[in-house]
Amino acid sequence: MPDEEPDAMQLEAAHLLANKARPTLREQGFDDEQIRAWATTYTAEFGSGDVDRFLAWIDEEQQR
Repeated sequence: MPDEEPDAMQLEAAHLLANKARPTLREQGFDDEQIRAWATTYTAEFGSGDVDRFLAWIDEEQQR
C-alpha cells in the first residue's frame, strides 16, 4: 500500500472499481476487504482504470 492516505477522489474511484470487479474477484476467492485493498492500491498508483486492466494488474502483482 502507498504511504500517503488516498484523497476523496481516489477513494471514490477505488470504491467504484471494487464494486465493478467484485463478482469476478469473489469467484477467485477474494473477500471484500481484500478487494477494497487491491482497488485502493491500484487507484493510488494509476488513478483510475477499467475493470479488465485492474484484474490484469492483480494477476501480475500476484505472480511477483
